[in-house]
Amino acid sequence: MFNVQSTEIIIWLALTAFVIGYPLIKLSLLIARLCSKIWTKIYQMIFKKVTKIKKQREVLKQLREKVQQKTQSSPKKEEKTPPPQPKQTKQSKKIKNNIISKAISRKKEEKLKEKIKEIKIQALALKERQKRDQYEKKLIEWLSLDPQNIEFTEMLGDFYFTNKQYKKAFSLFKKIIKHKNNDHKIIWKMAKIYLEVWEPQNAKLLINKAIEKSPENVKYLTTLADIHYSLGDYNSCITTLKKITQLRPNNVKYLIALADLFEEIWEPQRAQVFVQKAYLIDPDNPIVKERMK
Repeated sequence: MFNVQSTEIIIWLALTAFVIGYPLIKLSLLIARLCSKIWTKIYQMIFKKVTKIKKQREVLKQLREKVQQKTQSSPKKEEKTPPPQPKQTKQSKKIKNNIISKAISRKKEEKLKEKIKEIKIQALALKERQKRDQYEKKLIEWLSLDPQNIEFTEMLGDFYFTNKQYKKAFSLFKKIIKHKNNDHKIIWKMAKIYLEVWEPQNAKLLINKAIEKSPENVKYLTTLADIHYSLGDYNSCITTLKKITQLRPNNVKYLIALADLFEEIWEPQRAQVFVQKAYLIDPDNPIVKERMK
């Protein structure tokens, strides 16, 4: 009984092993075949590439041999040696650098001059159109490009002077006086500013300097008369106005100014003398007619 069962078990195991093992064996055989096919293809590809490289090398070798044969057969050309160049010393390098830097600076100066000309034309056009704000901006732009330019400085100073921006004008005029200490026009303008800001003593010192340079300038003498008047020095004011009337005998304005001053110091008879003189010069003047009544 024991032997029959054992044989049955063995047969059953053998059958199960065959059933399970046969497809596995078949699968392994298929995998082996696929692998062999893949490896053969890889080998063929590698072989082809290697043979191609070998052929290319052989072709290159043949070309080199041909080139060598040609070079050996053709006569050698004499190589021309370039003439020796002189060695640059430190001094020659410095001179070269200086020449280059000067050329660059010249170009920059030329460009700057062109730009300044353009701004000047624009500024003068704005001045004619009476566009004050734009004119001021252009002058400032102009001066920023060339801060040492006296012409620009004076133009901007005159702009501030006419627009009663006395602090700005005075600082610019001071800058000009450092370079042009004999410019009596600038000295007169500075004196006028001192007079406007109620500093008559400083104004007097400056106006006297201006009159020394131009003693018969009526504008300067008028400013001096105003300074004397503001200081309460009426006698000096009268003498200055008399000098002006001698220089401008037909100008009614100064004769009336003298008449007004004499009336202010309670001398009506002397005042009337100058009114009559003014009447003889310009009898149709409405101010003179009013004073003659």
